[in-house]
Amino acid sequence: MMSLYSTVFVAILLLQTTGLQKVNGLAVAGALSLDSMTFDKVVKSFKSILIKFDNAYPHGEHQEEFRKLATLSSKTEDFIIAEVGINEYGEKENQDLANRYGIRKDNYPQYRLFKGDFDSPISHSGGTTHFEIVRFLRENGIYVGLDGCLERLDSLAEKFMSSLGGQKDTQEAVFNELQNVVENFHTAEEKEHGEMYISIVKNMIGKGRDFVQKNIDRMVSILEGDNVAKNKKEKLQKKVNILKCFSLSAATSSGIKDEL
Repeated sequence: MMSLYSTVFVAILLLQTTGLQKVNGLAVAGALSLDSMTFDKVVKSFKSILIKFDNAYPHGEHQEEFRKLATLSSKTEDFIIAEVGINEYGEKENQDLANRYGIRKDNYPQYRLFKGDFDSPISHSGGTTHFEIVRFLRENGIYVGLDGCLERLDSLAEKFMSSLGGQKDTQEAVFNELQNVVENFHTAEEKEHGEMYISIVKNMIGKGRDFVQKNIDRMVSILEGDNVAKNKKEKLQKKVNILKCFSLSAATSSGIKDEL
């Protein structure tokens, strides 16, 4: 838990970050912008913090994925994401941090997960889509949900995927538990998303794990079309995300691809 000083310090830093966003558009909503003076203070103030090391003026596809990640992670307690902009020229701002953690400009962006240890952060060596970063975080004990996904149901999705190849009774037991959880939801949105999980599990019991990838491919194809209404596209995207939740489990090695 953060001390009062740390809480006030981070609150001020958040306000400054918001101000930067209004002035020059460089800051990302939901993420802190750190430098050599604030880095240690912020890292020690959080149980877990994911930091992106990048050039001082990031743009393009990688930065758009970072924006998506910042939005998703804003709902996760005791966790925050941040970025450090490294300038190779002039006063070489934050170059000391790059040297400290072995960050090279030919590998931007690079992600490091700090969990209370300055000296031994966990390096992410995979891709930099928001989906791949979410998977990296979950592998390290931090839940960040994709849009439309629910943590309680994601845990059951993982439990179900682990049961594949085993006894049918185990799969049926997970399915029944899933149904009971969804029945006790209170909001229409939760129930709607819960029914998507139920439908996926029901189909996987009958058709196997291939059902997930086949339907991701089918829905991605639809989403890439020009004739999909906005409200339908949003619903389809959430269903794709829920399908992907099943691939964020221990069964990821089954070959489910990272798309969209």
